[in-house]
Amino acid sequence: MPVNVQRGYMRMLRIAEHYVTVVGVEDRTSWLRRVRLYAPDLVETLRGHPTEWIRLWVPDSTRDGLLRQRGYTVVASSPEGGWLDVDLVLHHPDGPASAWTRAVRVGSKTVVSFTPQKPHLGHQQPLTVLADTSSLPAVESVLSHLAAEAPERTVRVFLDAQGHDVAGLLGPRLAKVQLTDDPVAELAAVADNLGPDAVGFVWAGLSRQRISALRTALRSAGIARDSQHVQAYWIEGKPFG
Repeated sequence: MPVNVQRGYMRMLRIAEHYVTVVGVEDRTSWLRRVRLYAPDLVETLRGHPTEWIRLWVPDSTRDGLLRQRGYTVVASSPEGGWLDVDLVLHHPDGPASAWTRAVRVGSKTVVSFTPQKPHLGHQQPLTVLADTSSLPAVESVLSHLAAEAPERTVRVFLDAQGHDVAGLLGPRLAKVQLTDDPVAELAAVADNLGPDAVGFVWAGLSRQRISALRTALRSAGIARDSQHVQAYWIEGKPFG
């Protein structure tokens, strides 16, 4: 049986694992599925801030016994009900998590691990968000949080919808979103035309290739490292989901 090196390393760090049961499955669209997990012990440890995420361990069908981890934003939770919701994108071609998501049913069981995190949205005005469909659940959590807690904060969201219709998912939050094929170019244009202060704090969840281009753009724009949180959500050309 293959050794799950990542999982073993996390156990060494005493990162708790939670055995969870699927209690709900809902298709938000043809390419985005919401899965509700019953995990009362885990839900008690959540802090409820936007972009908070868990590690979901799913089987790799190409190697018997091997589990792969994927990170997913917690989009809703209920301490009273003991459940949490995650939205999972269905990719083409399927990676391990996408294949698991297509097959998942109420009653399915899996393993989740969680490391407490701090929110990464900065405090200064404004906030610039760069995203695509893989990070859309995190973007939704950011917009919902700011609408409730900081409605006066200036927010720019540059989203590559990758050919998908996201209007029904975002609803009125769509007013804060500019759809674009190139979020990095949009940020560079803001920095060039209005200056780095207009960019403010940068949160980004894109492909690894775009994150590389973004880091170059941020250096050129003079955006300090403590004014950015950028993360690769997937790798172009690989069945990463």
